[in-house]
Amino acid sequence: MLTTASPGTASQDFATRYVFDALEAARIPYALLRGHDELQQAGQDIEIDLLVDGKSVDRLGHELAGFGFTELPAWGHAPHRFFVSFSKAAGHWIKLDIVSDLYYGRPIRKYRLNLAAECLQNRRQEDVFLLSEPHEFLTTLLHCLLDKGHFRPKHQRRLHQLWLSLQNDDHAARTTEELIADALGPALTWSAASRLLEASDWDSLLLLAPAIERLLAGRSPMRGQLRQGQMLFLRRIRPLFFAFRRRGVSAALLAPDGAGKSTLAGSLVQDKFLRARLIYMGTNVAASTVGLPFTPYLVKKAKAAKEKKISSAPVAILFRALNLVNNIFEHWYRCLVARYHLLRGRFVIFDRFIYDSWIQERKKSLWKRFRYFLFDAPSPDPDLVLLLDAPGEILFARKGEHSAEWIDRQRAGYMKLKPVLPQMTVIDASQDADTVKNEATYLIWNSYRKAGMRSELNGSHR
Repeated sequence: MLTTASPGTASQDFATRYVFDALEAARIPYALLRGHDELQQAGQDIEIDLLVDGKSVDRLGHELAGFGFTELPAWGHAPHRFFVSFSKAAGHWIKLDIVSDLYYGRPIRKYRLNLAAECLQNRRQEDVFLLSEPHEFLTTLLHCLLDKGHFRPKHQRRLHQLWLSLQNDDHAARTTEELIADALGPALTWSAASRLLEASDWDSLLLLAPAIERLLAGRSPMRGQLRQGQMLFLRRIRPLFFAFRRRGVSAALLAPDGAGKSTLAGSLVQDKFLRARLIYMGTNVAASTVGLPFTPYLVKKAKAAKEKKISSAPVAILFRALNLVNNIFEHWYRCLVARYHLLRGRFVIFDRFIYDSWIQERKKSLWKRFRYFLFDAPSPDPDLVLLLDAPGEILFARKGEHSAEWIDRQRAGYMKLKPVLPQMTVIDASQDADTVKNEATYLIWNSYRKAGMRSELNGSHR
């Protein structure tokens, strides 16, 4: 049972303090690999790389679940395991990239460095547990050389800081020299690395990467090749894993005019963690995100026929009929695209949905009922229905269309859907756009987290 403060507590000295409190309270050996500077940057997305004792990773996942973290699928990326949480109050993501062993290389991390246990044994404690400076220097350098193939500015700064610190400590410098000699000699030496770091010659450092790769590959060629084949195979069949074990989550956005539905949809698509696919389900061709190629032409002709700009009645009837058929096929196509993305484990945002038509009075003629069926039947049931709601006078002031009374009638129609749509949640659209976005993101992510928990539970019963 954890006794640490919950996320967002004012006593925390940085945004992710509770994560490390959980690690220490559960007595899980860990060391921060990279990202120490980012810990202090509250109010923005944070990614942290942690080295954790291999026997404790599952227990860590259980502890983190209590703080709203969920594990992302990592098929083909072992030994990496990814845990992600979204803070609604702060409006930012926290991603933990946890490894229990040290592998390097790209695109497959196939070169093992047998230093994980030594790194944990020699870790040092500041506000959190860090690698010793010699180990941090070596692992950061290899991360840039073999994983990334370049030195990002933050890594350049950190490596230079570590080099200066090691230069001023004879014992640490000798330890680093011995460490590099054991791990990478003769492909890289401490003296060569020091010379290039002193000159900030990052390009020349990168030229050493091929020799280091050959050295590591030659130590256990069969294991490296087998690992590469295994990881590549798992990545190729990831779509099957998603389809059967970790489908995506869909959310339909409903709102009266002026509630900011399109603004919210756009921000959810741009979110770098959700990377949601937006599927517009309405009839506005200009807003379409997924559609058939002939739609703009047929809509134009059908509109002209309705306005009697086409003199020939048979031709006008033909275009209107073709447009109706095209609308049906386009709706089915959009539904298929949505289901495809969900099978790939992705997030899908529906801008407008068939529920918009449910608040209107439906005609009961046989043809109309058949037409409703053609649109309702293929539509997937969204995991979430998010209704943006605010008083009519507020929404009218924003957009200036229709009237406050008309908007209030529209709002009332949406509210009547709640008994038949148990997955509906009402969001106060009178709040600022960022607050609305944070609330919607939290609801979507929480739905994804619960779906993952159900998937794990079902898997444990098989």
